[in-house]
Amino acid sequence: MGWKEQIVKTYAAVPKTFSEAAWRIVVLSVAVMSTLTGIVVWKNPGLVLGKPREQRSPVELLSSDSNLKKAIYELMNRFFYRNQPHGLMLVSWEELDYLVGLWVRPANDFPGKSGAHQLTGDMRVLSGPFIFGECAMVESLAMPGKQMVACPINNNYDAWGYVAAIVDADQADETMRLLEFLAHRVTHLIY
Repeated sequence: MGWKEQIVKTYAAVPKTFSEAAWRIVVLSVAVMSTLTGIVVWKNPGLVLGKPREQRSPVELLSSDSNLKKAIYELMNRFFYRNQPHGLMLVSWEELDYLVGLWVRPANDFPGKSGAHQLTGDMRVLSGPFIFGECAMVESLAMPGKQMVACPINNNYDAWGYVAAIVDADQADETMRLLEFLAHRVTHLIY
């Protein structure tokens, strides 16, 4: 007699005592619960393992790791004071039309860019190259006559944000090269 027939025979027979009935119910309940738990964990591994780092935004990662936040802010400060752009921003791209300014200098020249804000027209133009991991430049809406140079913060999962600098048009190409390196360093620190 195979194992399948043994299980059918065991559960098809009427239990002789109350303890035998209770034992069958407990064994069956444990088997069903184990199966359902296995299916839930298989379909949602994040329940046990947590959300993978690649699927977490810079806001989530910086808020959970103060040393990472300090290192990135120091890197941004160093770039800002060494290269002296008219403006420098580190922005997390949370949703399709929702951005969070994490680090903005000088903040008084860019009202509404620190913290949560909507996707602006200049960022709509830049979003295409960002998906492919490319830096791009566009005329700045915040400072007319200046160029906004921006490079994405990408990982294998998504485009999670960008680093942008506002510079004069004659400095745009050099700034793009420097900003690409800064975005690369920020990406490697975060992910």
